[in-house]
Amino acid sequence: MRPRAVLAALPRRLAAVRATAGDTADMSRKREEVEAVVSYLLQGPERSTLFWWLVEHHDELVEAKGCKRTRWGPLALQLASYGLTDRENKAASPAVVRLTWQRVRKYVANRNAAKALGEVGGKRLSRLPPIWRPQEALPSQRLFAPGSPSEVSTIINNENCTPEEALAGLRRILAERSGR
Repeated sequence: MRPRAVLAALPRRLAAVRATAGDTADMSRKREEVEAVVSYLLQGPERSTLFWWLVEHHDELVEAKGCKRTRWGPLALQLASYGLTDRENKAASPAVVRLTWQRVRKYVANRNAAKALGEVGGKRLSRLPPIWRPQEALPSQRLFAPGSPSEVSTIINNENCTPEEALAGLRRILAERSGR
C-alpha cells in the first residue's frame, strides 16, 4: 500500500516541477523531471514526502525554531498546504508531524555522524590507497637469547641438583635475560 501511495504522488511531483518550470527550455524541464524521478528512487517508498521535505529543510527549521516551543497544529496545516503528505498519501495530523520531525532529527544526526566518520551508505570508507598491502612480517626474534625455555626445564627437572642449585641456576638465567 505504501509503494502505491508514493507512486501515486510521483505524477503530482512531476506536475509541480512542470508548473514551476514556466517558460524555460525543454531541456531544463526534462532535466528537472529526471531529477524528480531520481529523487523519488533515492528516497524510496518507505518514507513520506513530509519526511523528505523536513530532511531537506532541517537546518533552516532548526535555526528558525531556536528554543521556541513548536505548535504542531498550525505547522501541520501549513505543511498540508504545501502538498506534503504522510506515508498513506494523506494530510499529516499534528501528532504525525511531531513524530516525523523526531524521526527526521534522528535521521539527520545519524547521517551527520556517518559523514564525520567517513561512511557512505553505512559502509566505512578506507583512508588507505586501494593498492596498499601490509608489510611482510619479519621472522620473529628470539625473546630469550641466553637460556632457552628448554634450559630452564632442564634445570628444574634435573634430579642430580638440589633445590638450592636449581634456584641458583634459575637466578643466573634470569639475570642473563634481564641484562644484569
